[in-house]
Amino acid sequence: MKKKRILFLPQQSDHGASSRVRLYTYLPFLKDQDILYRTIPGVSLSLDKKMSKSPSIFIKVLWFLSLAANRTRAAFCAPFYDVVFLQRETLPYLFPLIDLLICAFSKKVIFDFDDAIYMRATPENRIKSFFHDKNNIAGILKLCDKVIVSNSYLAEYAKKYNNNVFIIPTTILRADFAELAQRATDNTLPVIGWMGSCSTAKYLKIVENALKNLAQKYDFIFRIVGAENISIVGVTVECKQWRKEQQLIDLVSFDIGIMPLTDDPWTRGKAGFKLLQYMGAHVACVASPVGINTEIIQDGINGMLAANEQEWVEKLEFLLTHPHERKIIAAAGRDNVLQQYVLEAYAEKWIKTVIE
Repeated sequence: MKKKRILFLPQQSDHGASSRVRLYTYLPFLKDQDILYRTIPGVSLSLDKKMSKSPSIFIKVLWFLSLAANRTRAAFCAPFYDVVFLQRETLPYLFPLIDLLICAFSKKVIFDFDDAIYMRATPENRIKSFFHDKNNIAGILKLCDKVIVSNSYLAEYAKKYNNNVFIIPTTILRADFAELAQRATDNTLPVIGWMGSCSTAKYLKIVENALKNLAQKYDFIFRIVGAENISIVGVTVECKQWRKEQQLIDLVSFDIGIMPLTDDPWTRGKAGFKLLQYMGAHVACVASPVGINTEIIQDGINGMLAANEQEWVEKLEFLLTHPHERKIIAAAGRDNVLQQYVLEAYAEKWIKTVIE
């Protein structure tokens, strides 16, 4: 019997968080399946690293050109595969010509996305706005055979254009976090931590005043992983570059993990991956009550929710000053994540959705 052939088209290399957790971490589970597969990332690892570290205009243009070129090349490979797995759109904002070509040339297409990518606002730049297509994602969804999303909020949108929508949440890999069960740090001062990227660092403005307020009364370190050159007056801030091989070590160096967000259509579509990482690493967390965060966190039990500056101060102050309770909340968070949000629990569903 002829083996099934699958072409995976992640938007980025495994350095990109979305591509890593939505595709690359599942690939090892395919080794026992009777299939052949090929992976063509939109951009190279080296370009991905440059984009995350210093996204200059030149790097952004190079990034998008590379993505367009690799996806165009993939479109000509598509007819030779039984299934094409398209992870996120090719060119944000623009008419999805390349994606539509992939759909036209392919026998079967599965489209996966984990952000409200259909909500991108019209660019202020006149040239960009001229080429902007607000219906680009809808156009892709209509032509795909299946759609995989990370939560019910995104599924509600996808179902307007496609009848075969499957919810597979973004998860952590149990094997990565298994050895972190007995967590211990040698922090001389408590560490409030945040892990993300340059593009999401803007949300730290939400907690800036709360951290300033707390720093007047307590000694702590605010450790930022994934964004550099950030400072807050009166607060001891440490910035570190995100590294894949270092991320677990950085996570367990936190005593408290935070995920501040504005409440808008874009953030409501987020998958809560930051929270899952904190909780899996046995770190007590505080997050804005937005989107899936309210499903992951039971306030005061396995984490805390903070809707405004006063609540951010109160929740962080409690965790800073009550280390025993902090450990209890962290343990509850870890138990919850390892029961409901580990990749191993969804691997079979993901494989079935992709193959059948």
